[in-house]
Amino acid sequence: MKLNTNPEIPKTLILDFGNVLTENQNKNAYHSLLQQLGVKPQEFFPAWSSHRLDYDKGLLDTQQYWAKVLSDLSVPQAMDLAAQNWEHYLETDIASFNYPREELASLTRECIDAGIKTAILSNMPPKVGILWDQLWPWLETIPVRIWSGDVGMIKPHPDIYLLAEEKTGSQPEDILFVDDLSANIAGAAQRGWRTLHFIDAPQGIREIRTWAFS
Repeated sequence: MKLNTNPEIPKTLILDFGNVLTENQNKNAYHSLLQQLGVKPQEFFPAWSSHRLDYDKGLLDTQQYWAKVLSDLSVPQAMDLAAQNWEHYLETDIASFNYPREELASLTRECIDAGIKTAILSNMPPKVGILWDQLWPWLETIPVRIWSGDVGMIKPHPDIYLLAEEKTGSQPEDILFVDDLSANIAGAAQRGWRTLHFIDAPQGIREIRTWAFS
């Protein structure tokens, strides 16, 4: 992908969080939980995914989300288990992503220091973004952090891209958006954003650096 690197054009870098600023999700983090529930990975992850958009949009809180997941898995007393253990389940979710992509974190800080506007635009369950701020204090150096569950909209809905433009004070042509999901990339492209489909981390980081500093 050839990116516009004209230094006279104002620049805004907008990054997804999971599988971009983090390493790819480590599903082994769920091993103990799956043993406790008595379910297999091939059963668990489709159920984990099936209600994720409603969770990320803020239509479900963490307890409600896990009640639906456990019900889909036919786990006995799913509602009671979710009520008792939702915090543990949330901790497991977070642990599966708690692997910072250090080279990209360093590059992001370089961009901030260079005066490039930066933001996070992430599909994230309600009240979970603040937990990442606490786990990774450096995130607070990123001026704009939009977590979908806290604003009631998700990628790739056009409204969340418009919100990002408003929050960063950027025009669509100023923005480079980095995401690992093709649907989210397509939604941003429809707004006129430059996009980078982040599927090869070393190459993606090189392309961000070229866009930022050439």
